[in-house]
Amino acid sequence: MLYIVLNFSCKENNLESQPEEQYVKILLKYNYKDELNTFDNYLIKDLVLNGQIKVNFWLTKEEQIKIQSMVCETNFF
Repeated sequence: MLYIVLNFSCKENNLESQPEEQYVKILLKYNYKDELNTFDNYLIKDLVLNGQIKVNFWLTKEEQIKIQSMVCETNFF
């Protein structure tokens, strides 16, 4: 059995903000051309009829801590 644990939150977008250090690295390709890449800080979403959109994306320190604790609790590795 395989569990993939992702925890995201929507926060006010601050265009001046900088990504926090990413010690939880995720490369996830799903559906047709959707991709989450925290190695390079981006998210690509396939819009089906209107092509794709690529946005800057990174996890906050709090989100990374939650992911790390969930991974440890479930013995993911």
